[in-house]
Amino acid sequence: MSKEVGKPLAKLLKRTLDVFWILGWIVLLLLVVTAVVQTIHFQSITNTIAHVALVGFVMVLLFIILQLRRILSTVVDDQPFVFANVTRFRSIGYSTLVLGALLLVKDLYFKGWNTFVILNADDAGITTNVQVALPFLFGILALLLAEIFKLGYEIYEENRLTI
Repeated sequence: MSKEVGKPLAKLLKRTLDVFWILGWIVLLLLVVTAVVQTIHFQSITNTIAHVALVGFVMVLLFIILQLRRILSTVVDDQPFVFANVTRFRSIGYSTLVLGALLLVKDLYFKGWNTFVILNADDAGITTNVQVALPFLFGILALLLAEIFKLGYEIYEENRLTI
C-alpha cells in the first residue's frame, strides 16, 4: 500500500510538480529549437544572447523543480530529515539567489534605477516593482530551511543512535 494514501496534500504537490516538470521540458525544448532556427537564419547576436539566457533560466527552474520533487519523495516516505535534503535546500537557495541576481541585472539594464522604485503613483496609475526582491527572499528562505533541516537531521541521528 502506498504511503501517499493518507497524504492528500503530498499527492497534490507531487502532481503539481509533475505538471511543472513536464511543462518545463516542453518550454525548454521549444526554446532550444527556436534558438537553433534563429541562429541558422543569422539573427542578431542580441536575440541569440536572450535565447541562451532564457534557456539557462528554464534549466535552473527545472533543476529547482527536480530538487523539490526529491524532497517531496522523502517527505512521502516519512524520512524528511536526511542530509541530502539539506544539500537540496542549499542548492535551491543558491540557484534562486543567482536567478535573482540575473533578473536584477536585466531590470537594471532595461529600467535603470527605476528598478528600485517599490511603489510609484503618478498619472499612469499605481505601479509596483516588488518582484525584484522575491527571488532573494525565496533564496534566503530556502537557505533557512536548509539550516532547519540540518538541525532536524542532527536531532534525528542523535535520537537514532540513542535507541
